[in-house]
Amino acid sequence: MATIAPAIAAMTHKATELHDDAANTVPTAFPIVTQRLEIRPFTVADVPAYASILAKPEVTRYLGTGAPTPPGESESRAARWISMWQEAETAGLGVFAVFERESGDLIGHCGFTRVPDGRVEIDYAFDSTAWGKGYGTEAARTMLEYGREHLGVTELIGMAYPENSGSIGIFRKLGMSRFGTEHHHGSDLEIYECDLRRLSEHALN
Repeated sequence: MATIAPAIAAMTHKATELHDDAANTVPTAFPIVTQRLEIRPFTVADVPAYASILAKPEVTRYLGTGAPTPPGESESRAARWISMWQEAETAGLGVFAVFERESGDLIGHCGFTRVPDGRVEIDYAFDSTAWGKGYGTEAARTMLEYGREHLGVTELIGMAYPENSGSIGIFRKLGMSRFGTEHHHGSDLEIYECDLRRLSEHALN
């Protein structure tokens, strides 16, 4: 942490406080361990590894507005995002750190956020080194089950840029149905939806 600028350190201090608060509200199901992954809440110690993922334009092109992280700002962005994810935890949702069990490396995030109209969105992003291995589907399936069983999530949506075939493929593997197109983050995005109360066990396993 000594290499993080004072302004970023202040953000991470806030994130630490939020994480302590979140520990009282998030069900004690963590870490969640799957065949190849481990999922747990982010901590300040994850900032450097998360920053290295967010520094890659191929990762951020499908996140939010799709704008690349400006040079030298990946750690501040990572700290802000981790703080935001922890705030979501206090609201009963949350986006969590995903690790590859074999290597122990942080490879991305997965979880739930709330869009402005109140709907719950499945939110994930992975390091480009982890693409093509099925990790996104494995993590998302796990979080759908977690959301249903521990957070009381019954309905959710997924958003993807039309050219993001990988993300749309994950939605389909999860049993989500295309709802239509909506304008978010300055672009028209593909919207998929599902009712977790009707989702088959096959889609979650």
